[in-house]
Amino acid sequence: MNVRLSVNDIFYQSWWSGKSEFNGQKAFGTGMWDSRRAALSISFDLGNKNIKSRKRSTGIENESKRAGE
Repeated sequence: MNVRLSVNDIFYQSWWSGKSEFNGQKAFGTGMWDSRRAALSISFDLGNKNIKSRKRSTGIENESKRAGE
């Protein structure tokens, strides 16, 4: 079983600020958005890991034999 925890911006540091001066008018603003995220992922394998896969032949082996290579 695999367990993964990932988090983003846990200290709440995503914010913006800006200022503008145009035609004698000044504006200043700041803001924040909630960018804190947490994700938990759990995965596990099902089935028997000891099963052997069968060897499959493809058409290219047959073509190589007929071509004499």
